[in-house]
Amino acid sequence: MVKRRIRGARNFHVADVTENTETNYVATEPKRSEKLVGISMDVSTESEEVYSDDETEETMYGASKVTGTVTVNYLTNASKKEFFGGEIDSEGVYYPPAIPEEKHKAIGFEAPIDSLGNLKKVWLYDVLFEMPSEKAETQEGKPKPQTIEIKFSAYNRKNYNTYKADVDTCDEGVSEEVKNNWFAKVRDKVTSKLI
Repeated sequence: MVKRRIRGARNFHVADVTENTETNYVATEPKRSEKLVGISMDVSTESEEVYSDDETEETMYGASKVTGTVTVNYLTNASKKEFFGGEIDSEGVYYPPAIPEEKHKAIGFEAPIDSLGNLKKVWLYDVLFEMPSEKAETQEGKPKPQTIEIKFSAYNRKNYNTYKADVDTCDEGVSEEVKNNWFAKVRDKVTSKLI
């Protein structure tokens, strides 16, 4: 048995989410975005304990909250405009908006998981990015590479009631279409193949 371990992050893709309702979800064709350095996600679920007779009667669970950070090597002005809004004038100068626009995105990426070339592939269905902080530091005698961290919140694809889809390409039953065309479109369920 080959041991699996996430060994990196790559192929960051972004699509515009133009509709996300209980009956319909529409995303544009994904496009390759900035070079991905890393991605992290935290999932937390709200809960509240209900008491009666001085003891816990029940624990009630609410919505899950998904937040995370995408780390990229650089953020071009074209990507800033795509993620947060603003304008680029005819001379190529970027002017950020006073308040970031709500631009709902689907984001996809893949991560190598073993030495045989197998991958974990992921789509997050509805993401809002926050404007990142930017930092540049002196070289101090040698180059000091910088990265950009972009915080985000992820929301459910309402007609599926889930925030993501993912696959390990080495799992049994994974089709060649899924393995080879993950970034062709934001992943839909294939209802006839649900297990």
